[in-house]
Amino acid sequence: MATFKNQKVVDFPVEVVFAIFVKLAKRDFKEFNLKNPTLSSAIRKVGTYSVKEGKLLVKITEFKLNEIYEITSSTATNTYVSRYELTKISPNSTKITLIEKDISVGAMNLINTFIAMIFFKGRVKKRFKYLIEGFVDEIKNNSTY
Repeated sequence: MATFKNQKVVDFPVEVVFAIFVKLAKRDFKEFNLKNPTLSSAIRKVGTYSVKEGKLLVKITEFKLNEIYEITSSTATNTYVSRYELTKISPNSTKITLIEKDISVGAMNLINTFIAMIFFKGRVKKRFKYLIEGFVDEIKNNSTY
């Protein structure tokens, strides 16, 4: 199992940061509601290495308002968990922690996990940096937060 962890403190209240996760959930999951967020799921069509089209089940697997937003994406052989933990540092700052886990099974998946841990760690950090920049831009450009 490959696990990647990144974190960053942003200068916004935790409620404002978490509002972005709620906005994304409403966009990505038709049946999303705050009363039962873990009932939300969606099937996405994705390309695979063999250029065949596959299906990816994405669902909210844990949700605690202003604290945790976790989604799990899975195919027949691969499972990937993205867990966002928000920690209130002060009234106007929040630590965002992203823990990503590849929980795939099988010999080839173990080899892919090993390769990912060695070669893709930098990409994961860069993707996290862009994620944080996107959050900050969204907050700054949207007066409703």
